[in-house]
Amino acid sequence: MKTKIILLLLFVLAVLQGLAQNGGFNFRFVDEQTGIAVVPGYISIYQMEDAKVRYFFKKDSLPDNGTLSMLLPNGTYDITVNAKGYESMTANITIFNQNQIGGLGTWRLKPLTPVRELSVDYMRSVSKPDSMAFLGFVVDDSTGKPMQDVSVYTGDNVVITHTNEQGFYQLIFPLPAHQNDVENRGTILFAKDNYITEVYKDFNMWSKGNGGYNPRMKTGSGFDTIHEYKQEERMKPLRYTLDMLHNR
Repeated sequence: MKTKIILLLLFVLAVLQGLAQNGGFNFRFVDEQTGIAVVPGYISIYQMEDAKVRYFFKKDSLPDNGTLSMLLPNGTYDITVNAKGYESMTANITIFNQNQIGGLGTWRLKPLTPVRELSVDYMRSVSKPDSMAFLGFVVDDSTGKPMQDVSVYTGDNVVITHTNEQGFYQLIFPLPAHQNDVENRGTILFAKDNYITEVYKDFNMWSKGNGGYNPRMKTGSGFDTIHEYKQEERMKPLRYTLDMLHNR
């Protein structure tokens, strides 16, 4: 099954003058569910005006971090990405000025076989009364590889766990007994030496609740905070499904 995405790129020199000297675009290919880098089997760039494939990249010519950077001449293109174990994906783009091309961002490839740990059935199986379950994968932002031994814990340190070799974590913690405990309990931190600590907060909590967050951790120090919901909505009942897992 092929997913068709239509993207029209219009760039203004005043906005993108910082990119004008280098030009080009940057693609990142990741697993839709885990955020882990995917190296496509091939990437085909078909130019509509010439009615031919202008560029063709095989897996062995692509970097291990699942990215592609290049400069395209003016024109309209169909870019097709095919990776083993994933649905094929195509984007139609029109480029008006080759010196003003910006990054197209992330291509989230849909796996043919869903990840068991992120399935609705699995989430329900780990849900407990008066508790919240968080599951997901942690990825190195530069390499796209899963990160092992990342500490994952609540803001009040009531529960701590670590990611496994696949970068997977499962954090189950009790709901706060008092309103004063909501802020710290409703905060999850992802920490590892030599990486910026990811802080995820302001998410909803409810009995037998489940949710997920797939952080991309960058090397450095300090904190990067993501606010999921407004504070006053924090305790509203909300059921997550697989599609609501966040890749970042």
